[in-house]
Amino acid sequence: MRDPARIRRILDKLEELWIQVPDQRFCQFLYNLNFVFGISLEFYKEDDVLEKNIDEALDKLAGL
Repeated sequence: MRDPARIRRILDKLEELWIQVPDQRFCQFLYNLNFVFGISLEFYKEDDVLEKNIDEALDKLAGL
């Protein structure tokens, strides 16, 4: 069984990214994740890989 705690962790991290582009609507933000933050949303991507991609994008933002 997948860890249910991953849901809140990933959503909190997505919120941090979305705050960086507040003029985007949510679906627009999801669609643009690849273009703005380099995060692709492949159907079969595992959650831990997605979370790692989000962490890398957040680290890049922190370095700016």
